[in-house]
Amino acid sequence: MGNARWSVGLILKPAFMLALLLGLMFSGGCFPEPSSDVDRDAGVARDADVGPSDAVDGRADASVYDDASSGSDASNGADASSGGDASGGADATSDDLGDGAVDDAASPDGSTGADSGPDSGWDPGPDPSPGTPLAEGFVAPSNKMGVHDQPRLGGILNPAQRTARWDRLSSVVGRSYAQYNIWWSALEPREGVDAFDDTASFCPQGILVPRSPEEKARFRYNRYHCYNRTEVERFDEWLSLDHASGAQSGAVIWSSPSFVREPACEGFPWAGTVLKDGCVPRDAYMDDFEDYVRFLGRRYNGFTLLSNGKTAKLSHFIIWNEAASSDWTDLSPLAPRNSRDPSHIALRVEKYAELMRRAHSALKSVTFGVMMYASTDHLWEDDGTFPAGHMGTRRLLEGLWSELGTSISWSVAVHPYGEPTALLSGRYTFRNLDLVSDFQLAKLQALGISEPSLQHPQPYMIASEQGGWSIGDSVGKARAICEAHAEALRKENLLLVAHNYFHQASWDPDGETFGLVPRTVGDDLENLLDTPEGRAFASTSPAQWARAGEHECCRAYGVGCGGAVDVYPMARAESNDVLSGWDAARVIDGQRHGAVYSSNGFPSPTNTRGTYLAAWVRSSSAVPVGTVRLYPRMSGTRVLAFPARYELLVTSADNMRWVSLGIFTTQPSPDVAQIDVRSGGAPRSTWGVLIRPMELGQDDFGNYYFQLAELELAP
Repeated sequence: MGNARWSVGLILKPAFMLALLLGLMFSGGCFPEPSSDVDRDAGVARDADVGPSDAVDGRADASVYDDASSGSDASNGADASSGGDASGGADATSDDLGDGAVDDAASPDGSTGADSGPDSGWDPGPDPSPGTPLAEGFVAPSNKMGVHDQPRLGGILNPAQRTARWDRLSSVVGRSYAQYNIWWSALEPREGVDAFDDTASFCPQGILVPRSPEEKARFRYNRYHCYNRTEVERFDEWLSLDHASGAQSGAVIWSSPSFVREPACEGFPWAGTVLKDGCVPRDAYMDDFEDYVRFLGRRYNGFTLLSNGKTAKLSHFIIWNEAASSDWTDLSPLAPRNSRDPSHIALRVEKYAELMRRAHSALKSVTFGVMMYASTDHLWEDDGTFPAGHMGTRRLLEGLWSELGTSISWSVAVHPYGEPTALLSGRYTFRNLDLVSDFQLAKLQALGISEPSLQHPQPYMIASEQGGWSIGDSVGKARAICEAHAEALRKENLLLVAHNYFHQASWDPDGETFGLVPRTVGDDLENLLDTPEGRAFASTSPAQWARAGEHECCRAYGVGCGGAVDVYPMARAESNDVLSGWDAARVIDGQRHGAVYSSNGFPSPTNTRGTYLAAWVRSSSAVPVGTVRLYPRMSGTRVLAFPARYELLVTSADNMRWVSLGIFTTQPSPDVAQIDVRSGGAPRSTWGVLIRPMELGQDDFGNYYFQLAELELAP
């Protein structure tokens, strides 16, 4: 969540110019869709046939829980109201036996009784081959943009509303990936038992897992568990809809139940509480953690018939949360939360590696064709500003290579917070995510392995969180959505992107920080495209990106245009004469007929104050400009306060002076004045443009102003 780095270029302006010329470091490009022809042996294949999804997404309803302290994580979309309760009511077609199936009318093992639902025809699928890499058979979807909409969908909307919302998202962008938090604390509210004889009265209304000693032996469960039926069945619904639509599902696997934590685990302050979900399980409960992962991998392996008679597959498993942070992966009191003692850091790395190792063992026994990730955050290498207790992502990965190497299949979940195109000290953003994948690839190459593959997937990444841009305005956030997507498509080893909420969460303690689209967008998303963020999100659809020049990201920010840039993204606008509330930034807000810049009033049509308006492109170098487009203030079909005569100036290619192009009288026709500024038929290499009205126009009351709705520079 840092500020973008601005590069400052000085320019010699006329006497009336007082400000410095600022240019941003990055000019958005136009990028094709990811390739679909990568050989599986050489890398990750990408499926070009994933279509729109009709599934729903959501978060758990607080009303089904009895522990209000669990599952609350702002960085993973959790809600402070989650927890666990095994008392969810039974369903005539649900799974009492814990195998993930709609049970037969009779229970052959007599474990806990059977539902009276239809014969399931249950088939858990083939047992994974021990020698096959966990990721073998995985195919990445063609569209990298995913959705994390769980907080809004789960507890707020009814099923019909969730379906309508899902359909709306699908029609806008096409769903290829849906991400969830599957909180262990919500799934298992009470401790398991060791002996099958102890299960008779242990789980009368929840889901017993495993259902028999035979199943326990076959799938290598360590104990018997009673999982929350209500919690499990909501994920049955959501994930099966993902699966049916062709969208992939992923989950953050974390949030410890209270009974597995060290009693003295510290936790940390969050939203008025002390959050302890990050407390890792004690050594005595690592078997229980492994069983939790095994249950999810088996139930959602694409073969097991669920409580609704359908199937689902979790293809992405993100293990715990932000493991370099002692807040989110908390080993206290064994390693005090804010300690940077090397021995404490070593303990934390060792514990996290064991979580990864246990999760891999569990998944290998019940599923295949899935990706498993270590969870990191954007704090890469400590530059002296990192919070206490944060070891840095690089140090974490170094430790995981020492502990795990290539003994298991693992990749990296990244959280590229901060301005997407910024280069920030000690941190990674979307711009330099290659920092992570290159680090991982170098480790492989040191072992004689030249390229990542499904056998060695360590350099592959999933951006399981993004957002939180500290911009404060809709246009700035929309630009960030576009630029983040453009950068994501550049990263060959970045498989998918989610975010910290699609829809602004009402509980967010930081105001409008989290969420791609504002909370003012209705739950049915009917007015989604009325917001800059919604239009930017829609631009990331493969149906628009790099294909249609008029979508928001191309039109307003110059990215995703699919060929030559239609219009350059603008970095800054300024004027020496501004009417209060009508500031210069309005001419670069991406709205050609929206908010308007205005000077103060004049007593006559003559510009007696040297009034000017200037704007500069977002670029690290001069860009070729052939056309300047000026969009006037409109009242119906009437043009208001547009100058009858005006001087245009552009910067020189070396960014050192303004060059006058002459006096122009070109008027809007019908709603834009397009001025050809080429020299000898060739575009001018420039950084920005300045307009100085010579003869002012009138507003709808006959008063003289200089007003403009939008200013664009195009090749």
